Amino acid sequence: MLGMVALFPRRQLGLELGSVLLIFTGQAWNIAFSFYASLKAIPRELDEAARLYRFSACSVLWSLSCRTARLDWSGIR
Repeated sequence: MLGMVALFPRRQLGLELGSVLLIFTGQAWNIAFSFYASLKAIPRELDEAARLYRFSACSVLWSLSCRTARLDWSGIR
């Protein structure tokens, strides 16, 4: 934030750009931590079933992890 203000010392533009940068950075961290939390919330039984049916790593990621994260983000869970 101080760097943005220092770039434009006599204008309000630095403050506004710094605020926008902080907002978008906060949203990116929120998405990353939300995805991590949704991965940790997957029951072990589903993970074991994926191993039992010999899913590949890509199919586990797509069919189990991404769909669980999508349901978690949309608030269905």
